[in-house]
Amino acid sequence: MNWNELGGTLLAALLPVIATALTGIIALVGQRINAWLVAKVENERLEGVMTRLNGAVWTVVLELQQTEVDALKQATAPDSPGGRKITSEEAKGLGDKAMEKLKSYLGPKGLEVLRDVLGLNEGALDGYLRGVIESTVRTNKDAFTRSALEGGKPAIQPKRSGPS
Repeated sequence: MNWNELGGTLLAALLPVIATALTGIIALVGQRINAWLVAKVENERLEGVMTRLNGAVWTVVLELQQTEVDALKQATAPDSPGGRKITSEEAKGLGDKAMEKLKSYLGPKGLEVLRDVLGLNEGALDGYLRGVIESTVRTNKDAFTRSALEGGKPAIQPKRSGPS
């Protein structure tokens, strides 16, 4: 038996083992790529949902600030000329109105997607949404206070496109 025959026999014996190993490696790489793609899609879905939620919450908070809160603060109470603080009942009413508006802006499908993405039941989602609204109201108040302290400059600057 010469080297060519020995090499051919050895290759014929090892070829099924090599093919099986390569198939396993290719399957493993395919699984890893699939898992990465699933995670990437889920992360992008979560990012999109949270971006939409953030935009809707800011819309609600600023809308209510403009249409309701400012008017309530300007109303003159009999014992407090020149304006007053919002009562706890009014604050609760504004919170309820904010929740109602937010849910209508997101719609049933948006709420369903939020529940799915965050893994929350309806009660827990309501609590989460109220927390997001309260946090946004606080951020808005803090931004307004900073604006007043900085000489009336807008605290939340819109993004500009093009050269500054």
